[in-house]
Amino acid sequence: MPANKAREITLSINPHNQNIDTVQRLVANILKRADCERCGRLAFLDAKFLGDPGPEFAKDGVISEWSPLG
Repeated sequence: MPANKAREITLSINPHNQNIDTVQRLVANILKRADCERCGRLAFLDAKFLGDPGPEFAKDGVISEWSPLG
């Protein structure tokens, strides 16, 4: 991979009106940004799914949360 290309990209996706076509388009854009459209070098794809916030967060206006603790 060329030195000036992205090596890691993190996206936060708006959950409203999200569909499989949007997600596929985003993954395609990530691969283009890394100059790996056809190289087969996507080594790691990490997907995190947001859930409804706990009551302690909802009262302060939080609309979703993610925690590695489950």
